[in-house]
Amino acid sequence: MKDQSLSTTNNERKHLTGLSGSQGVAVGQVYVYDRVQKHFPHKTIADDEKEPEVQRVKDAIQKSVSDLSVLRQKLLSQGIDDSGGILDAHLMMMQDPLLFEETRKGIIDDNHGAEWALQTAIKKIQLLFQNMGDDYLKERHEDVQFVGERIFSTLQGHEAPTFDDLPAEAVVVGHDLAPADFLVLAKKRIAAVVIEKGGRASHTSILARAHRIPAVVGCKQILEMTDENVPIIVDGSRGDVILNPTTEDIQTYQALRESAKARWKRFRDEAHEPATTPDGQRVYVLANIEVANEVEPALKAGATGIGLYRTEFLYMDQDELPDVSKHVNAYTSIYKQLAEEQPAIFRTFDIGGDKLSKHFPPHQEDNPALGLRATRFALKYPEVLRIQLRGLLKASSCKRGAILFPMIGSVEEFRWCKKMLQEEAHKLKAAGHEVWDDIPLGAMIELPAAVWIADKLAKECDFFSVGTNDLLQYSLAVDRGNEELGRLYTPFGPSNLAMLAHLVEAGRKAGIPVSLCGEMASEPLLTPICIALGFSSISVNLSMIPRVKWLIRRISLSEAQAILQKCLAMDTAKEVRHYLIQEMTQRFPEMKERLETRVEDK
Repeated sequence: MKDQSLSTTNNERKHLTGLSGSQGVAVGQVYVYDRVQKHFPHKTIADDEKEPEVQRVKDAIQKSVSDLSVLRQKLLSQGIDDSGGILDAHLMMMQDPLLFEETRKGIIDDNHGAEWALQTAIKKIQLLFQNMGDDYLKERHEDVQFVGERIFSTLQGHEAPTFDDLPAEAVVVGHDLAPADFLVLAKKRIAAVVIEKGGRASHTSILARAHRIPAVVGCKQILEMTDENVPIIVDGSRGDVILNPTTEDIQTYQALRESAKARWKRFRDEAHEPATTPDGQRVYVLANIEVANEVEPALKAGATGIGLYRTEFLYMDQDELPDVSKHVNAYTSIYKQLAEEQPAIFRTFDIGGDKLSKHFPPHQEDNPALGLRATRFALKYPEVLRIQLRGLLKASSCKRGAILFPMIGSVEEFRWCKKMLQEEAHKLKAAGHEVWDDIPLGAMIELPAAVWIADKLAKECDFFSVGTNDLLQYSLAVDRGNEELGRLYTPFGPSNLAMLAHLVEAGRKAGIPVSLCGEMASEPLLTPICIALGFSSISVNLSMIPRVKWLIRRISLSEAQAILQKCLAMDTAKEVRHYLIQEMTQRFPEMKERLETRVEDK
């Protein structure tokens, strides 16, 4: 029951704060999204009821797969971006034999009804994801919940929502938002999204940024404080929400919204111009992708190549580990969409044994983030990496591409990876295959240990790619997915700037390029820092490419270097951030207070 002391039914103006999920401003009215997680009472069934219950589950999964496939095709035909192949991942999860078998066991072995058995299976699989070391993959335990809810609805005979009652200028407010529902809502041109859960790595944030829909996440108690059709303002850049805004509020934010539309048009108009500073410094702006169908939209957004292709999706929810031919097909499909001069960097798998538990002996880890994953997992099970490297070598016979090894913490680890690649190249040549001997090999710098031996690693590598998401997380000892600690996770700290300066200098001395990859590269306040540090390229999510290129074209290298020197002399992240806000808003007055200015800066 809603706490009447918090309710907005008295038309009182209320100001709430959350986290910035996606930039932008919206003025509209509340549309309450009711995603209630269903819980079913335990039901013990008789032996003669077991097979019918198993069949109910099988039918529900098949119908859910069919319905979601139809939705996916419909959205694709209408040009709706499923950023990162989220629906493809959900379809794979639905068809994963583990889900059906775990549910079937609950029915046959434990005499559970279909709903209870499915609920138990979903919780088991969620736990596997939650125990993963990789921050991105840990977040995917929510996908399992979304998939389960869709199958539950089918079991109960409910249809997926169509949102036909959506009003104009609707701001969707809810506890959380299922990705499939988000995509349907995006087609209907919602004004914004506000949810109680989530962070910048959540699906709501990822999809909102891809569709440039303003979003505030982690906005506690919003459902307790509002009702249907309440006037609302959403400031996704600052994480602010205003319920029952005043006339003055509405006029202010409507003006900001119109200004933002005009600004993004300017960004898009120049998106295919080179990202060259006024004094001639070229910075290549590349795209981060997870599936092949993101290449075309990335190039349309102005990307000059692929700076990071995450290969983890090849391993997600598969009955069998991908063989060489599957790897070759995946990588070749990327090359086919790129011009010969456009780079493509393939990161080898960054997952752990918990995700591949169907294929390897189970192991328990108290802290998977510091455990057996990525290159460390390959050291224990080398054949998994051998197969991937074989596929990468065969696909790169056209003399294109580059290979990036993640989670490198020592020279020994990189040498081991390089030696394995050389062994696989030798085998392929002996079998008559053409192999590119000079394929560039890079280390992903995401461990503090790698930062301080960068001079030694640089002698072994052809390039560095700095993964700022994990590097920040490990250096600050902050889980960026932890809503309680989210404000401590900041790229503006002097320690972070010093690490990046050290890495770029190590690369410069060794004569190898250093690229920047991660959320930091998309932060407009930090664009002058990226220019001044001397990154050869920066790799960002495709929706941010036009803005990043526009800014680079308007900040000279000499100006950026002066800004960097002042930042390096500062003592705190707050000082650095405030100084950059001042500098950037002076240079770009029309962007004042739109450059990711958050509540903590007030």
